[in-house]
Amino acid sequence: MPPKRRRDDDGGESREAALQAAAAGSSPILAAFAGYSATLTGGYDLHERLVKISRDITTQSKRTIFLLHRIRRRSEAAPIIAEARQSLESVRDELFAKIVAEVKDKMRGRFVRAYSPGVQEFVEAYSFLHYMEHSTLVTLSDLNSFLSTSVPAELEIVTLRDFIGGIADLTGELMRVCVSTEEDDVPPLICKFVRIVHSGFRSLDLGRGMPEYDNKLGVMEASLRKIEEACFTLKVRQGEFPKGRLQDAMDEQAGEEPGE
Repeated sequence: MPPKRRRDDDGGESREAALQAAAAGSSPILAAFAGYSATLTGGYDLHERLVKISRDITTQSKRTIFLLHRIRRRSEAAPIIAEARQSLESVRDELFAKIVAEVKDKMRGRFVRAYSPGVQEFVEAYSFLHYMEHSTLVTLSDLNSFLSTSVPAELEIVTLRDFIGGIADLTGELMRVCVSTEEDDVPPLICKFVRIVHSGFRSLDLGRGMPEYDNKLGVMEASLRKIEEACFTLKVRQGEFPKGRLQDAMDEQAGEEPGE
């Protein structure tokens, strides 16, 4: 039995080259379709490059978030915050600069979804850094100012949708800080902050313009409930557990509930 012919890995490129070669000495119709083929292939390649950049941004942003979770007390925050800021500056200078180079002077709207997940993760990481440093909510203007050394003002890489999505995810990180901190005044401050963010988020009513809005709102409300439970547990049982073991108290309390 003769061996099966292997399909060339670069079959698409070979077909495109053949089409262009045929069009060079043939009709205007073939020449036009050769141009369409080249345009479509270029668009696909650009989309894949942007997806790769987005994944790299997501990876580096998650590493920064994990780094910031090492903070247990304010006294140890400064060197960790400095390292986290340096990490995000590296993402800005290397990866965001790559996005700008790829989409500049092109139909950027066609490719927003290719890099949007990474941008949202970056917004989450930067807003988390900002909160751990200032205990306030970062603004879109603050974020654009941070990115301005790599992203021109006229090129809107961080859309309002990406910003809102990243801020929604921030509340999950604050919930984790709430249950891991060694300082008893931190959970009430976080609870007050997240309640304000949640109230503002609900007032936006973005269900139609942002399909993932309902899901993010649900996750935010789940984080807020856990933060409120942490504050209640801290108030009622703070003498039973050493500092930094609030999660143990909450786990024990959940195990004592009927039906668990």
